[in-house]
Amino acid sequence: MKTQKLISVILSIVLLVAGLSIGAFSANVPTRSSESATDPANPSEPSTDSANPSEPSTDPANPSEPSTDPANPSEPSTDPANPSEPSTDPANPSEPSTDPATPDLTIDTEIVKEISGIAYAAPYITAEKIIKAAGCVEKILKADETELENDKYVGSGMTLVKTDGTKLTVVVKGDNDSDGKITAADARFALRASVNLETPNDWKANASEVDGEEKITAADARLILRASVNLETLDLY
Repeated sequence: MKTQKLISVILSIVLLVAGLSIGAFSANVPTRSSESATDPANPSEPSTDSANPSEPSTDPANPSEPSTDPANPSEPSTDPANPSEPSTDPANPSEPSTDPATPDLTIDTEIVKEISGIAYAAPYITAEKIIKAAGCVEKILKADETELENDKYVGSGMTLVKTDGTKLTVVVKGDNDSDGKITAADARFALRASVNLETPNDWKANASEVDGEEKITAADARLILRASVNLETLDLY
């Protein structure tokens, strides 16, 4: 009986000691929650993931980074099509033009034509008509250098002054007395010149030579006479 009590006491003591040991061991073992997480997915750890918004991005598509893309409006453009760049296109109206284009002032109409410094004019044409037809004639001067009135006929030996200052001698075929008409007097002068009874100057000789030959003959006098009565129409030049 005493032996059983003693065994019970010993077992109790052993169980007590074992319980104390287990409790002490449990108190010294750290729990998982008290460990610091090293999982890169743990938000409490500083992330080095490039997708983490807390990290500065080096992605060129990141708007926080300065863009070097020429299409980026924040970058200065060097595209010549960019309106902020000065244009060197000669067609650009903002650029001064260096084209020295000069209008053509050559006279070429049905009533007056410029050939080799001479203005060949039709007979019975007033100064006003020639000025309007040519478009580049400033005035007509008579032999005495006075200006011909607009309603007067332009005759051989007169001077046509162009708007650029060029001067042309006027020749009206068949008119060798400078009245702008073809008359019997012109035919008479041509006939006398053909037999050396008259010595015409350059413009009179040009006006009297009407048949295409290089000298004044009786044939020229005949054509001029017929033209004076409207039986012939002389060429302009």
